[in-house]
Amino acid sequence: MREKVKQNLRFERSETDIDAAAEFIVMVHELRLVPDAAAQPLGAEACLSGAEIVAQLGRRLARLGTVAEGEPELGVFLDRLDRFLFTDALPRAVAGYDALGASFALPLPVEARTLCPSDFGFHNALRGPAGLTFIDFEYFGWDDPVKLTSDFLLHPGMQLTESLRRRFATASLRVFGADGKFAPRLSLLYPLFAVRWCLILLNEFLPERWATRVHAGAELEWRQAKQRQLQRAEALLVSIEATGGEFPYAS
Repeated sequence: MREKVKQNLRFERSETDIDAAAEFIVMVHELRLVPDAAAQPLGAEACLSGAEIVAQLGRRLARLGTVAEGEPELGVFLDRLDRFLFTDALPRAVAGYDALGASFALPLPVEARTLCPSDFGFHNALRGPAGLTFIDFEYFGWDDPVKLTSDFLLHPGMQLTESLRRRFATASLRVFGADGKFAPRLSLLYPLFAVRWCLILLNEFLPERWATRVHAGAELEWRQAKQRQLQRAEALLVSIEATGGEFPYAS
Protein backbone atom coordinates (compact mmCIF):
# COMPACT_ATOMS: atom_id res chain seq x y z
CA MET A 1 0.00 0.00 0.00
CA ARG A 2 2.82 2.39 0.90
CA GLU A 3 4.47 1.82 -2.48
CA LYS A 4 1.18 2.48 -4.29
CA VAL A 5 0.89 5.82 -2.51
CA LYS A 6 4.47 6.72 -3.46
CA GLN A 7 3.79 5.92 -7.11
CA ASN A 8 0.59 7.97 -7.08
CA LEU A 9 2.44 11.01 -5.74
CA ARG A 10 4.74 10.97 -8.80
CA PHE A 11 2.13 11.95 -11.36
CA GLU A 12 2.97 14.52 -14.02
CA ARG A 13 1.87 18.04 -13.10
CA SER A 14 -0.42 20.08 -15.34
CA GLU A 15 -2.22 23.42 -15.44
CA THR A 16 -5.38 21.61 -14.36
CA ASP A 17 -3.55 20.36 -11.26
CA ILE A 18 -2.35 23.87 -10.44
CA ASP A 19 -5.92 25.11 -10.75
CA ALA A 20 -7.10 22.31 -8.43
CA ALA A 21 -4.49 23.32 -5.86
CA ALA A 22 -5.60 26.93 -6.13
CA GLU A 23 -9.25 25.95 -5.67
CA PHE A 24 -8.27 23.97 -2.59
CA ILE A 25 -6.52 26.91 -0.93
CA VAL A 26 -9.54 29.09 -1.71
CA MET A 27 -11.76 26.65 0.20
CA VAL A 28 -9.33 26.42 3.12
CA HIS A 29 -8.90 30.20 3.20
CA GLU A 30 -12.68 30.64 3.43
CA LEU A 31 -12.74 28.37 6.48
CA ARG A 32 -10.96 31.08 8.47
CA LEU A 33 -14.36 32.78 8.78
CA VAL A 34 -16.24 29.90 10.43
CA PRO A 35 -16.83 30.12 14.22
CA ASP A 36 -14.45 27.29 15.17
CA ALA A 37 -11.55 28.63 13.12
CA ALA A 38 -10.18 30.79 15.93
CA ALA A 39 -9.64 27.68 18.05
CA GLN A 40 -7.23 26.18 15.51
CA PRO A 41 -3.54 26.16 16.50
CA LEU A 42 -0.72 27.74 14.60
CA GLY A 43 0.63 25.65 11.75
CA ALA A 44 3.89 23.78 12.19
CA GLU A 45 6.83 26.21 12.15
CA ALA A 46 4.45 29.07 11.46
CA CYS A 47 6.14 32.27 10.30
CA LEU A 48 3.87 35.15 11.28
CA SER A 49 6.61 37.77 11.22
CA GLY A 50 9.86 38.43 9.43
CA ALA A 51 11.61 38.16 12.77
CA GLU A 52 10.28 34.63 13.24
CA ILE A 53 11.64 33.58 9.86
CA VAL A 54 15.05 34.97 10.83
CA ALA A 55 14.90 33.16 14.18
CA GLN A 56 14.16 29.85 12.44
CA LEU A 57 16.96 30.46 9.97
CA GLY A 58 19.33 31.20 12.82
CA ARG A 59 18.51 27.94 14.59
CA ARG A 60 18.99 25.93 11.40
CA LEU A 61 22.26 27.68 10.57
CA ALA A 62 23.57 27.12 14.09
CA ARG A 63 22.76 23.41 14.03
CA LEU A 64 24.32 22.88 10.61
CA GLY A 65 27.30 24.92 11.72
CA THR A 66 28.08 22.36 14.39
CA VAL A 67 28.53 19.63 11.77
CA ALA A 68 30.19 21.87 9.15
CA GLU A 69 33.49 21.64 11.06
CA GLY A 70 33.88 18.13 9.68
CA GLU A 71 32.24 18.90 6.32
CA PRO A 72 34.39 21.45 4.42
CA GLU A 73 32.09 21.69 1.39
CA LEU A 74 29.12 22.31 3.65
CA GLY A 75 31.07 25.01 5.47
CA VAL A 76 31.89 26.82 2.22
CA PHE A 77 28.25 26.72 1.14
CA LEU A 78 26.98 27.98 4.50
CA ASP A 79 29.39 30.93 4.31
CA ARG A 80 28.00 31.78 0.89
CA LEU A 81 24.43 31.42 2.15
CA ASP A 82 25.24 33.67 5.10
CA ARG A 83 26.51 36.38 2.78
CA PHE A 84 23.40 36.26 0.63
CA LEU A 85 21.11 36.28 3.66
CA PHE A 86 22.74 38.96 5.76
CA THR A 87 24.11 41.32 3.11
CA ASP A 88 21.32 41.05 0.54
CA ALA A 89 18.01 39.33 1.30
CA LEU A 90 17.51 40.35 4.93
CA PRO A 91 18.47 44.05 4.63
CA ARG A 92 16.20 44.34 1.58
CA ALA A 93 13.31 42.73 3.45
CA VAL A 94 13.67 44.97 6.50
CA ALA A 95 13.93 48.10 4.36
CA GLY A 96 10.93 46.99 2.31
CA TYR A 97 8.82 46.47 5.42
CA ASP A 98 9.76 49.96 6.62
CA ALA A 99 8.70 51.39 3.27
CA LEU A 100 5.36 49.57 3.57
CA GLY A 101 4.80 50.97 7.04
CA ALA A 102 4.68 47.38 8.31
CA SER A 103 6.45 45.77 11.24
CA PHE A 104 9.10 43.18 10.46
CA ALA A 105 9.18 42.16 14.13
CA LEU A 106 5.50 42.04 15.12
CA PRO A 107 3.17 39.13 14.23
CA LEU A 108 0.96 39.46 11.19
CA PRO A 109 -2.53 40.80 12.05
CA VAL A 110 -5.14 38.07 12.41
CA GLU A 111 -7.14 39.36 9.44
CA ALA A 112 -4.12 38.87 7.14
CA ARG A 113 -3.53 35.24 8.17
CA THR A 114 -4.93 32.08 6.60
CA LEU A 115 -5.55 28.52 7.63
CA CYS A 116 -2.79 26.49 6.07
CA PRO A 117 -2.32 22.77 5.34
CA SER A 118 1.40 23.49 5.92
CA ASP A 119 3.14 20.69 3.99
CA PHE A 120 0.90 21.42 1.01
CA GLY A 121 1.61 20.32 -2.53
CA PHE A 122 1.47 17.53 -5.07
CA HIS A 123 3.88 15.48 -2.97
CA ASN A 124 0.88 15.14 -0.63
CA ALA A 125 -1.81 14.48 -3.22
CA LEU A 126 -3.39 11.43 -4.79
CA ARG A 127 -4.94 11.29 -8.22
CA GLY A 128 -8.21 9.40 -8.59
CA PRO A 129 -11.19 9.26 -10.96
CA ALA A 130 -12.61 12.46 -9.46
CA GLY A 131 -9.31 14.34 -9.70
CA LEU A 132 -6.81 15.26 -6.99
CA THR A 133 -7.23 14.53 -3.30
CA PHE A 134 -4.88 16.40 -0.98
CA ILE A 135 -3.73 14.47 2.07
CA ASP A 136 -1.57 14.76 5.21
CA PHE A 137 -2.83 17.64 7.37
CA GLU A 138 -1.03 16.83 10.61
CA TYR A 139 0.74 20.23 10.49
CA PHE A 140 -2.45 22.21 9.73
CA GLY A 141 -3.04 25.58 11.39
CA TRP A 142 -2.81 29.35 11.12
CA ASP A 143 0.04 30.86 9.15
CA ASP A 144 1.04 33.63 6.78
CA PRO A 145 -0.28 33.02 3.23
CA VAL A 146 3.14 34.21 2.03
CA LYS A 147 4.66 31.10 3.61
CA LEU A 148 2.02 28.86 2.03
CA THR A 149 2.69 30.35 -1.41
CA SER A 150 6.47 30.33 -1.06
CA ASP A 151 6.58 26.75 0.21
CA PHE A 152 4.42 25.54 -2.68
CA LEU A 153 6.73 27.22 -5.19
CA LEU A 154 9.98 26.19 -3.51
CA HIS A 155 9.32 22.65 -2.28
CA PRO A 156 11.86 20.38 -4.03
CA GLY A 157 9.32 17.56 -4.28
CA MET A 158 6.96 19.63 -6.42
CA GLN A 159 8.92 19.39 -9.70
CA LEU A 160 7.08 22.28 -11.33
CA THR A 161 7.95 24.02 -14.58
CA GLU A 162 8.45 27.77 -14.47
CA SER A 163 5.13 28.32 -16.23
CA LEU A 164 3.29 26.23 -13.63
CA ARG A 165 4.98 28.11 -10.79
CA ARG A 166 3.93 31.38 -12.36
CA ARG A 167 0.37 30.11 -12.73
CA PHE A 168 0.18 29.22 -9.03
CA ALA A 169 1.75 32.54 -8.00
CA THR A 170 -0.87 34.38 -10.05
CA ALA A 171 -3.63 32.32 -8.43
CA SER A 172 -2.27 33.07 -4.96
CA LEU A 173 -2.30 36.79 -5.71
CA ARG A 174 -5.99 36.46 -6.60
CA VAL A 175 -6.80 34.48 -3.46
CA PHE A 176 -4.90 36.60 -0.95
CA GLY A 177 -4.72 39.90 -2.81
CA ALA A 178 -7.50 41.51 -0.78
CA ASP A 179 -4.67 42.18 1.66
CA GLY A 180 -2.91 44.98 -0.20
CA LYS A 181 0.37 44.13 1.50
CA PHE A 182 0.35 40.47 0.47
CA ALA A 183 2.09 40.97 -2.90
CA PRO A 184 4.91 43.20 -1.59
CA ARG A 185 5.43 40.95 1.44
CA LEU A 186 5.65 37.93 -0.86
CA SER A 187 8.30 39.70 -2.91
CA LEU A 188 10.29 40.66 0.19
CA LEU A 189 10.05 37.37 2.09
CA TYR A 190 10.36 34.88 -0.77
CA PRO A 191 14.20 35.01 -0.73
CA LEU A 192 14.16 34.31 3.02
CA PHE A 193 11.97 31.26 2.49
CA ALA A 194 14.31 30.18 -0.30
CA VAL A 195 17.20 30.29 2.18
CA ARG A 196 15.05 28.29 4.58
CA TRP A 197 14.54 25.61 1.92
CA CYS A 198 18.27 25.52 1.21
CA LEU A 199 18.76 24.69 4.88
CA ILE A 200 15.96 22.11 4.92
CA LEU A 201 17.61 20.37 1.98
CA LEU A 202 20.75 20.06 4.10
CA ASN A 203 19.02 18.12 6.88
CA GLU A 204 20.78 14.99 5.61
CA PHE A 205 23.97 16.34 7.18
CA LEU A 206 22.42 16.07 10.65
CA PRO A 207 23.05 12.64 12.23
CA GLU A 208 19.67 12.58 13.98
CA ARG A 209 17.84 13.36 10.73
CA TRP A 210 19.83 10.77 8.82
CA ALA A 211 18.93 8.15 11.42
CA THR A 212 15.28 8.87 10.65
CA ARG A 213 15.94 8.48 6.92
CA VAL A 214 17.66 5.13 7.51
CA HIS A 215 14.74 3.92 9.60
CA ALA A 216 12.39 4.91 6.75
CA GLY A 217 14.48 2.96 4.23
CA ALA A 218 16.98 5.43 2.75
CA GLU A 219 18.02 4.39 -0.76
CA LEU A 220 21.45 6.10 -0.78
CA GLU A 221 24.62 5.76 1.26
CA TRP A 222 25.04 8.73 3.64
CA ARG A 223 27.95 10.33 1.79
CA GLN A 224 26.02 10.17 -1.49
CA ALA A 225 22.88 11.55 0.12
CA LYS A 226 24.76 14.51 1.60
CA GLN A 227 26.41 15.29 -1.74
CA ARG A 228 23.08 15.12 -3.57
CA GLN A 229 21.37 17.45 -1.10
CA LEU A 230 24.25 19.91 -1.13
CA GLN A 231 24.01 20.08 -4.93
CA ARG A 232 20.27 20.70 -4.69
CA ALA A 233 20.76 23.48 -2.13
CA GLU A 234 23.46 25.06 -4.30
CA ALA A 235 21.16 24.95 -7.35
CA LEU A 236 18.36 26.63 -5.41
CA LEU A 237 20.65 29.37 -4.16
CA VAL A 238 21.99 29.95 -7.68
CA SER A 239 18.42 30.33 -8.99
CA ILE A 240 17.59 32.92 -6.33
CA GLU A 241 20.84 34.81 -6.84
CA ALA A 242 20.17 34.88 -10.59
CA THR A 243 17.01 36.94 -10.01
CA GLY A 244 18.90 39.39 -7.79
CA GLY A 245 16.86 38.13 -4.85
CA GLU A 246 13.65 39.39 -6.44
CA PHE A 247 10.42 37.39 -6.55
CA PRO A 248 10.63 35.70 -9.96
CA TYR A 249 6.89 35.20 -10.60
CA ALA A 250 5.47 38.70 -10.21
CA SER A 251 2.60 39.32 -12.60
